[in-house]
Amino acid sequence: MLNIVFEQHRMDLTNSSEFSKPEDGTAYGLSDSLEMKIRYVFAAFCGFILIIGVPGHICVFLTLVDSTRSKPSQVTLMTNFLLMNVTVNDLIFLLFNVTILGVAFISRDWRLGAGLCTANQSISNWTMFSSFYSMVTISVVRYIAVVHPTRSLFLRKNQVYPACMLMCMMGFMVSIPNWMYQREVTMDGLKYCIALMTVKQTWLYFVLLGGVGFFPAMFLMFICYSNLIYALWCGRSEVAHTSGHVHMSMRVTVTVLTVLLVFILMWLPYWIMIYISTNGSLPKKPITYIITQISVIFAYSNCAVSPVIYFTLQGGLKKLLKK
Repeated sequence: MLNIVFEQHRMDLTNSSEFSKPEDGTAYGLSDSLEMKIRYVFAAFCGFILIIGVPGHICVFLTLVDSTRSKPSQVTLMTNFLLMNVTVNDLIFLLFNVTILGVAFISRDWRLGAGLCTANQSISNWTMFSSFYSMVTISVVRYIAVVHPTRSLFLRKNQVYPACMLMCMMGFMVSIPNWMYQREVTMDGLKYCIALMTVKQTWLYFVLLGGVGFFPAMFLMFICYSNLIYALWCGRSEVAHTSGHVHMSMRVTVTVLTVLLVFILMWLPYWIMIYISTNGSLPKKPITYIITQISVIFAYSNCAVSPVIYFTLQGGLKKLLKK
């Protein structure tokens, strides 16, 4: 059966230009019955992610909407709208991608059609990077508000929607290779969903994904949060702030930074395993198969964890939720 996520990223071609057959659990030494039992367990985890994540994100979204009615500052308003953008993207990811992952786990080949094959991984990358870029933008907004507060006066409410649209467009640009190359193929009477890329195209894909889509944004965020921490915790801000403002900025910074770090830590094993698997370096052992599936579930469960972080670290959200 198709490994729904990792086999989507097996992009190698043989010298005869025929695609190599995607490998299921039996290729790693698992019996058919044991493989299906493992798949049902992982499908159950997908259901658990949905049960926790969907209500959690709906609560976060509603509390953020309610917070915009109290006429907050322009910086807080923009931060809340960007967090709403993250929440909406995570909800789409949960309802679409996690659901498809759970269904795909319980079948031996791809049975959801060519359209969903292309859309699944494409929307996954689209929503994931839209959320990531929204968090990067939040770091820039908070940096301006704390380190250069006079410049934050230029932030306006009418800039919020273009900013959110820009984040979605940037996320879509990252997903373009998936829209172009993700296809349903039939091999030995079974259907598989794979990315039809050559070895060179695969290498270029990862270079662009990391070198253009991820690391520059991470570097910008590192600079912003380094300056934020220096200004707030070391008291090195160029402008004096009230203790209440400093405390609020600290709380927001800790919350967003925690969400971001958890996001990266939970998705990193997934991308590492994908990179290794595309280079054919994974040993064919049962434990390898299980670890790859765990990394997928671990990454996808990030959407169930982030609402817990919001309500744990943000006292304001908890108060609004009680209301």
